[in-house]
Amino acid sequence: MKWWWTALLFLVSTTPVFAAPQLNISDQVILDTEVSFSASASGLISSSCASDGRCFFQGTLRQVGASYYFGQTQNNNGSWVDYVSSPDLEYIQSTFYSFLPQSGSWSGQLKMRYSAADPKYAGPGSYELKLQRFSGKSTSGSSGDSNTLTVSLTATLPIPTPTPTPT
Repeated sequence: MKWWWTALLFLVSTTPVFAAPQLNISDQVILDTEVSFSASASGLISSSCASDGRCFFQGTLRQVGASYYFGQTQNNNGSWVDYVSSPDLEYIQSTFYSFLPQSGSWSGQLKMRYSAADPKYAGPGSYELKLQRFSGKSTSGSSGDSNTLTVSLTATLPIPTPTPTPT
């Protein structure tokens, strides 16, 4: 066998293969208008997150088949952050839920909530819950989405109060 075949085989067998980052959500529990769920991220490398090592999450809800998202995600301070379709970098870094991966992975519990008064909430029914990961390095959008969970939301729509007409 020629030496270059051996060298080629050595290079191919020792070249690391990097898997794309994976984001997974599961085990949702719904209490009134709040949804808690398990989340995990894996396959993250140093370039997957901001220079300080943090990555960021934003949760999304949408009615099955709809094209618009809504909802609020609880951040590390316990504040509720409204869904934003195109957040700027400073807003992501200062407001979104942040996490620091250890050995390329992270797992934990996250919370979202919704309001029956939100115009994008269409009443009781099936909705899709998804998690978006942001690197915190650019405003080019999400760095990846999780799998989708179908959740049953039950809050009833508010009944409009009639406005009395003067007689």
